[in-house]
Amino acid sequence: MVGEIDKQTFIALRNIINQSSGIWLSDSKVNFLKLRLQHRMSVQQISSAREYYYFLKYDPGGKEELQRLIEAVTVNETYFYRYEEQFKALKEQILPELIKKKSYQFNSDINIWSAACSTGEEAYSLAINVLESINHIYLDKVKIFASDISRLALKSARQAVYPPYSLRRLSQPLVEKYFTRKGKLFEVNKRVRKLVNFRQINLIDPNIEAAELPPAEIIFCRNVIMYMDIESRQKVITNLAKVATDGGILFLGESETLRDLTSLFELRRFGNVLLYQYPEKAVSQHELKEAG
Repeated sequence: MVGEIDKQTFIALRNIINQSSGIWLSDSKVNFLKLRLQHRMSVQQISSAREYYYFLKYDPGGKEELQRLIEAVTVNETYFYRYEEQFKALKEQILPELIKKKSYQFNSDINIWSAACSTGEEAYSLAINVLESINHIYLDKVKIFASDISRLALKSARQAVYPPYSLRRLSQPLVEKYFTRKGKLFEVNKRVRKLVNFRQINLIDPNIEAAELPPAEIIFCRNVIMYMDIESRQKVITNLAKVATDGGILFLGESETLRDLTSLFELRRFGNVLLYQYPEKAVSQHELKEAG
């Protein structure tokens, strides 16, 4: 069991987590971190939080262990069709407009990026939304890329098996159409899964171009920046802007805002939801670098 974490050690651990992932643990999160450390310290057979910090910092295995710690403190609570009004706007307004626009362009794909996909519910929700919205003639134009910092979450996402609670916002017809019952669990059908390509990406990585993501018309990055400090939020938004196409739409969580954070995206209303749009005329790469 983890003993008390002194303030100095907590700050040191908080900083190393923040520098690597952008996640910010406030002073009130001492007990939260303590609980998350219990298993990791047991695995490494380390008896104190201070010793564990030194392991992260100086041991050859520290980099790998830091990844495990980040996975432990990452919040992965999600479910299918979270924030239903956003998916409604996507289905009824945004996708039809994109299809109309792309129909006049030769060999032009529609790229959708689920930038913090967690255990996959969001990415597969997007795939279901696409299947329900787009004529099969245009399906080959749509590419969905899903990423997360957590390898553990991505492993679960690729398995694509979920408890009934994760499907609670889906109608029964959609469940029957896109899932297969596996005992008490539900597996996403291959028709949905083949639309989604998963990869590990750290959203604060200044070299995000190395991920070779295609320019995205639609980006979902929901309930991510709310867990970050201002500097990390700015890094994430700048990276999203590097991937967004001119006119690309950014979906944030309902309690998240870019106000007083950046001017790279403009606020727009789609039906009952407020979203952000990258300007039709892109800012220069110099401006992007300055913003980062």
